[in-house]
Amino acid sequence: MEDNLVQKELFYLFGGIVAIGAAGFLAWFRSGRRGDG
Repeated sequence: MEDNLVQKELFYLFGGIVAIGAAGFLAWFRSGRRGDG
């Protein structure tokens, strides 16, 4: 049971990092590419 709990925590942690990274990349891509050229 503990292994399953740890695996779920790692899954949510990884998912959060990916979501934040994707959001940050989209924000940079939309603002930086369009503004600076």
